[in-house]
Amino acid sequence: DDAGVVRVVRSTLTMYGALGIFAGVTTFLSGPLLVNFFKIGAENIAIAVLAFKISGVGIIIRFLDSVFRSTIYGYGRYDLSARVSIITNTITMGVNIALVIGGHGLVEILIANIVLLGIGAISKALIVKYILIPNLIFSPLFNKDALKEIFNFGLYSWLHSISGILLHQVDRLIIASLLGTSALTYYTVCLQLAQQIHAILSYGVAFLFPLSSAINETGDLQRLRRIYFKGLNFTIIVAVAMGLPLFIFSHNILSLWMGRSFADQTVNVLRILIFTFTSLATSIVPYYYLNGTGFVRLNTLFGIISGVAVAMMSLFLIHWFGIVGAAWARLVNIPIGVISRTIVHYKVLADRRWFAGFIIFLPVIVTFIIGLWVIDLQAGLPLNFYFLIIMSLGYAALGAAISGTICYLLNNPKITS
Repeated sequence: DDAGVVRVVRSTLTMYGALGIFAGVTTFLSGPLLVNFFKIGAENIAIAVLAFKISGVGIIIRFLDSVFRSTIYGYGRYDLSARVSIITNTITMGVNIALVIGGHGLVEILIANIVLLGIGAISKALIVKYILIPNLIFSPLFNKDALKEIFNFGLYSWLHSISGILLHQVDRLIIASLLGTSALTYYTVCLQLAQQIHAILSYGVAFLFPLSSAINETGDLQRLRRIYFKGLNFTIIVAVAMGLPLFIFSHNILSLWMGRSFADQTVNVLRILIFTFTSLATSIVPYYYLNGTGFVRLNTLFGIISGVAVAMMSLFLIHWFGIVGAAWARLVNIPIGVISRTIVHYKVLADRRWFAGFIIFLPVIVTFIIGLWVIDLQAGLPLNFYFLIIMSLGYAALGAAISGTICYLLNNPKITS
C-alpha cells in the first residue's frame, strides 16, 4: 500500500516536525531559566546558557531524524541505516577528539555534533526518498485517518520513550542539581562505560521487532517461541560475557583510563552499574516481542512504572549516598522486570511457568556472585595492560560458559515445565 505508506510517513513527519520545533524553541528560550536548576559555578553560567540554546537546535534535528530512521526500519533495511550511523558516529568521535586535543571547548563540540547529526538526518531522508519511497514528498500533511492510525500505536511508544528518559536521564539531572557538575562527571564516566552492555545488544537484536510482528501475523506460535528463547539466551550470554570482566577489573580499567584517584572514588559505582545494565539486557528481547506482537500498551505501562520508580528512588538515595545511591536506584528495575517478563511469557508465548520471569535473571546473578569471589581472590595482584586483556578474555569465556549452561537448563520450557 504505497499510498498508505506515504500518508503515514508524511503525517508522522508533520507531527514530529511540529513537536520538535516546539521542544527546540522552548529549550532555546529557556536556557537562562534552566541553568538555575543545576549547581553551576558563576564562571560557567554563560557557557551553560549557550549550550542549552545550541541543544535546542539539535532537538529539532533529532525529532526529524527519528522519523527517517524509523521509516528505514519499517522497510527492514537496517543495513542502510547502519551505514549512515557508522559513518556519522565514527566521524563525530574523531571530530570530538580532535577538538579536545586542539584545545576547543563545549560550544565547539556541541556545534560539531549538531552539524554531523544534521548531515546524518539528511542522508537518511535521501535514502527514504530515492531508495525506499520515490513518490514521497516532504510537505506537511494533516490526514485524520493517518494520525489516528499513528496514535493508536505511536502514542504509547512515545510515552514509553518518555519513561525511558526518566529511567536513563533523571539520575543525572538530580546529581547535577543536588551534587553539582563535578559529581556528575564522575558518575557519567562510569555510566557511559556500563550502559554499552545494554546499548550494543539492543541495537544488535532490534530486528526482532519486525520479525516477531511478521511471525505473529502467521500464527506460528512454535516459531515465535523458538526464536524468542534463542534470542533471549544469546543476549544473556553475550551480556554476561561483556559484563563479567568489566565487573572484575573495574578498578584496573578506571585506573588505566582515568587515574588511580578517580578509580578509588568510583569503582563501586561502576560495579553496581555494570551489574544493573547486564541485568537490564535480559529485557531487550521481551521488549521487542511485546511491541512486535501488539502489546505496546503493556510495554508503556511497565516503562512508566520503571521510570517513576527509578526517579523517586534516585531522589531519595542520591540525597543520602551521593552517586553510589544513583547507581543503586537503578536496581529497582529488577522486581518490575520479573513481573513484566512473566507477562510476556504468559500472553505472547503461552508459557505458563510462574517462575519464567524470575529465572531469566539467574544466569546474571550466579555469574556475578562468582565474580565477587574472583575479585577477592585476586585482590592486590598487579596487572599490566596486556595481561589485563588476556585475563578479560578468559573471564568473558568463563561468563559465557556459565551463563550459557544456566540458560540452556532454565530458559528452555521443555526442560523446566
